[in-house]
Amino acid sequence: MTRRTRKTPDINALINTLDLTEARRVLHTLATDHPDLQGHIAQAITTRPPTPDVVAGRIVERICTLGFDQLNARAGRSGYGYTSPDEAAWELLEEAVEADVQRIGELLRVGRVDAARHHAAGILQAMDMLDAECSDNPVLASAPDFPNETVYAVQRAWKAGGGDADALVTEP
Repeated sequence: MTRRTRKTPDINALINTLDLTEARRVLHTLATDHPDLQGHIAQAITTRPPTPDVVAGRIVERICTLGFDQLNARAGRSGYGYTSPDEAAWELLEEAVEADVQRIGELLRVGRVDAARHHAAGILQAMDMLDAECSDNPVLASAPDFPNETVYAVQRAWKAGGGDADALVTEP
């Protein structure tokens, strides 16, 4: 009789299926269950921040995929009153970048200034890319000031996190 062996799943494929909460849980479990890995985990976290291009790409993709369906689902009458299409657009767009803007302060508070700078640069780069990448996006068209307001939100998050104002360049 032939003995069957279980194929080990591709670890990269498994990792790519994790959302942020699941990834954090896995890292906490690894760090707790295998204290000998803590140094490797800490080094990987502190030496490999996402590049601004990666951050920008994720944000642009999130925003460009917003469309009439999401806008119509959010706008109109509800049990809480009426939400105009413009207001709904702002809500959708703010939700698309909110976690990234908050991440700047989180990184600064734990002393990861370079990672925070990369993250901020990625958000700013995304705001610059929106005109070219999402020119026909109905949600973005309903909130034309969103990119500029997001730049100000990045500046506020940087200052609130204790970042040096001179270390954050918001204009080319």
